[in-house]
Amino acid sequence: MKINNFSIRIIFLLSMRTASAMGDGPSTELSFPQPLSVFSHTICKLFTMEAMPVAVHQGLPEVVWAKSTDEFFNECIVSWNALRPTKGFMTIWVSLKHRGEWSRWHRLAQWGPNFQRTFVNKLNPYVHTKHCRVEMQHGSLARGFRVRVTFHKGADPTNLKALFACASRLDQFKLVIPKRNLPSVGIRDVPRQSQMVLDHPRFRDLCSPVSTSMVVAYLWQKLYNILPTPSMPSFALDFAKRAHDQGYLNIYGNWILNVAQAFEACNGDVFFRVERLNSFYDLYRFLNKKIPVAVSVRRLRGGATPYANGHILVVAGWNRLKQCVICVDPAFAPSKVTLRAYPLRAFLRAWSRSSNLAYVPMPKQSLV
Repeated sequence: MKINNFSIRIIFLLSMRTASAMGDGPSTELSFPQPLSVFSHTICKLFTMEAMPVAVHQGLPEVVWAKSTDEFFNECIVSWNALRPTKGFMTIWVSLKHRGEWSRWHRLAQWGPNFQRTFVNKLNPYVHTKHCRVEMQHGSLARGFRVRVTFHKGADPTNLKALFACASRLDQFKLVIPKRNLPSVGIRDVPRQSQMVLDHPRFRDLCSPVSTSMVVAYLWQKLYNILPTPSMPSFALDFAKRAHDQGYLNIYGNWILNVAQAFEACNGDVFFRVERLNSFYDLYRFLNKKIPVAVSVRRLRGGATPYANGHILVVAGWNRLKQCVICVDPAFAPSKVTLRAYPLRAFLRAWSRSSNLAYVPMPKQSLV
């Protein structure tokens, strides 16, 4: 189904008729069918200044979070939410439990005042760390994870506010088609910014920070009643700089660095994590709470490009009448035409090719 710009506007207006913006009115709690398959679980650890489990190891302050899980998994994505250190830096380490034994600590990332980078470790035959995730090899499964955060050169441990671990069985992922009668829902005021018009030599690579910065800018409006200054293009470019993986990977699309910067950019008032959602119903729940979500898609029919290597865009609504997912897609230019309507099945197939990856924001008062 070909959708022109005029029909996009009509579809979006139709979705708006049944939806109010966050803060404009209560959302409706809906019940959904039990998922046919739960392949992914996200676990959270919150920290407060009054209850920081700080220890000292080899002269460095550190925080360790260890968790055995009821379910086996073959991938773990660890996100951290912290205020960026004003001096020194943090190192995030990960370890998985395999056959009842913990693997050695793998360095995942470093995060400082003006730099951030991630790492690879493939020395263990069964546990590989790859920049933004930890993967089990040769069909092996894990049943526990550990996260260690060390603080160097005066970095303040109380800056750490939360850790998230998304544990998934990627071999059990299934595409779930939702019921067609889900009520329309839309989110007003999501800023629209094209990555293609930004003054940056690698503007084509900026879908992740541009999409995440749009979500952050929307939340700024709702939390503080202002937009980030001085302008949306400048804010997106600054966000990209602060999410840039400065290791040898040299990319702007590192998942965990984008959500770490999103928490910092929201002044710690909104938690962010990388998560694999189990179905469109999970995504719809956030939309119903007026929370836009950035997601990863591949080979999306109707997209600006094939997105063969993955692409991040913002989901901002659902239209029941047209059976379309309303998105702000930064790959289109100019910025005013980034609002797109993608047929449900085309969107679901493209999202499923990234195993339903999402950057999920949750205002503190909404976190359960």
